Amino acid sequence: MKRTLVLLALGASTGCTALDLWDAPVVTVEDRVCRSNDDCANLDVTLADSVAGDACVRVTPRCVQSTARCTVDLTVRDDDRDGHRDPRCASNHPELPPFEVDCDDADATAFPGHDADGDGFLVEACALGAPGPYDCDDGHGSVFPGATEACDGFVSACPTSGPVATRRSEDADGDGHAPATSDCVELRPAGVLVSFAKDDCLDVPTDVDGDGRPEQPALHFPGAPDACDGFQNDCS
Repeated sequence: MKRTLVLLALGASTGCTALDLWDAPVVTVEDRVCRSNDDCANLDVTLADSVAGDACVRVTPRCVQSTARCTVDLTVRDDDRDGHRDPRCASNHPELPPFEVDCDDADATAFPGHDADGDGFLVEACALGAPGPYDCDDGHGSVFPGATEACDGFVSACPTSGPVATRRSEDADGDGHAPATSDCVELRPAGVLVSFAKDDCLDVPTDVDGDGRPEQPALHFPGAPDACDGFQNDCS
C-alpha cells in the first residue's frame, strides 16, 4: 500500500504560507513501518511529474519517529552539505530547500559572505557583490591582497591574476621549517606560531634511492627526530 504526500518544504524564513503552495510537489511513498532511518532504505517512491527526472532534486527517505512511518524529504542538490544549493540548480524548484545559492558547491567552507580562512578577505564569487580587493586563496589565512611575505610556502601577496604561486625557497625539503636565511617572516599572532618556523638548518630534500629526485622531507631542525639519514637531524 502507498500513501500520497504533499511535501510542504518551505520554511518560515521564506515568508510563504500554505496558500502559496499550489505547485507543491506530490509524492507517493510506500506505507512502511519503521523504527529508524535504516528501515526506510529502498523505499518505493513515485515522484510527481514536476520533480521526476530532475537531476537537481534529491530524494531522502527517513523514519518519522512520532508515527513510526517512513516518509521522504525532497531537497535541491547541495553536494558539499553547507546548506546552500548548487549554483547550477539556482532556479530549480525554489519551493525546495536549501533556498540560498552556493558560490562553490565542492567546498563546504565556501559559501556566500563567508571568509573561510579568517584573513578578512572574501573570494569574489562569495562576496555577494561587495567591492574588492578579493582573496585569491581562502584556504590559507596568510595569503591575501597586499600580505607580507610569510613563511608559508606560497607567495603570500595575491597576484593580480592567475593562481597563487608556491615558494620552495621557504621550505625546499617539505619538513615544515623555513631556513633562517629566507626572506619570509614568521607569523605569531598573540604569540602563537601559525607559519613555518625559521629554524631549518639544512633545507635540502633527501634523495633516498640516489636517482637525483628527492623522495622524502629532510628532517634537519631543532628537536627533529633521528631519521637515520647520515645527518645530525636535531640541530638545536
